[in-house]
Amino acid sequence: MASLDKEVAVIIDGDNISPAYADAILAEAEKIGDISLANVYVSPNHLKKWEKKENQFQIIITSTSRQATDMTIAFELGDLLSERPDIDIFCLVTNDTDFRVIFRLFKSRRKSIYGFTLKKQGKSLRSGFSNFRILSPPKSNHGERKS
Repeated sequence: MASLDKEVAVIIDGDNISPAYADAILAEAEKIGDISLANVYVSPNHLKKWEKKENQFQIIITSTSRQATDMTIAFELGDLLSERPDIDIFCLVTNDTDFRVIFRLFKSRRKSIYGFTLKKQGKSLRSGFSNFRILSPPKSNHGERKS
């Protein structure tokens, strides 16, 4: 059951997060609130691996230009802050540090942004998020962790 009837948006950097984490990401987000938006942003180079998850996520294809996915996510977060006041909490799932600048915008709008990542990140990145979670490696069908 979702906590406090919060509306949650899940934004995934599909260029550096594997779709093997998709179920874990959704399970973590559902602990926070009701998921009203679940988008994966991905360049054409990484699209094939995410195509099997189209039933769980809206797939947003960026371009092959350097940093195109990160820039698209940053713009989308800004747009969602303005256009979707119903969203209470944003979950940004990424494994890079390019999004630190967006934290000021979230703080100025008094919105929460949770960070989901695969590994420990530096203190400056962790401190920018309202909440920070490290995702556990997904389990295979036989109960073993995938590497």
